[in-house]
Amino acid sequence: MKDIVYNHLLPIYLKLKEIPFFLRILTVAFGVGGPLFVIGTIFPIGNYSINDTEVTFRDFWFSGAALSMLATGLLLTTISYGIYKRANWSKHIIITSYISCYIWMLVTVPERIELNTIFAVIVTCFFPIWYLYFKKSLIRYFE
Repeated sequence: MKDIVYNHLLPIYLKLKEIPFFLRILTVAFGVGGPLFVIGTIFPIGNYSINDTEVTFRDFWFSGAALSMLATGLLLTTISYGIYKRANWSKHIIITSYISCYIWMLVTVPERIELNTIFAVIVTCFFPIWYLYFKKSLIRYFE
């Protein structure tokens, strides 16, 4: 047991300590949540509902919800791996996923868009851009 801790877990812990705090939280959350999304879509665990309607596992897949959930899990896992390995492409994927979510929202529900929603989109889009590309600790981390 002691060998497992020193040979496998300690290096992972020490590498995670090098990551800036907020990004470390995202890395751990994405690294745990992403595989859970994937497992949840591959294996029929629990009950599934779409728009408050109970569906079978087969219907869950045929509706496209499972494929969307699987893609999200793979994306989260990829981002977590990229941040852990100090890969610059992980920053681009994070920003692209933010922007694509907002574009999807504008296309699918344009009637619900109000001024405060547009302001929230602008704020929540510019904060990750500032944090990932202009914050000095992250610039040093990804060098």
